[in-house]
Amino acid sequence: MLHFELWKEYLATSNEKYLGGNWFAEEKPENLLDPTDYMESITESIASQAGKILRREGMLAGQRANLKGMRVH
Repeated sequence: MLHFELWKEYLATSNEKYLGGNWFAEEKPENLLDPTDYMESITESIASQAGKILRREGMLAGQRANLKGMRVH
């Protein structure tokens, strides 16, 4: 399981409620951010890059197929 925290400025490690990477209190620490937007943005970026790679690989496969079909005289 991934343990991911996104902090605005600083990690609250000096706080007595923050022990071993866990926050033991009902209220959320002031600088702890909801990572949803960040995770969604990097997911979109990764998907975009993967699409570019797959398209490029598809074009390369087509070029390889064309080269195999060529006759050398």
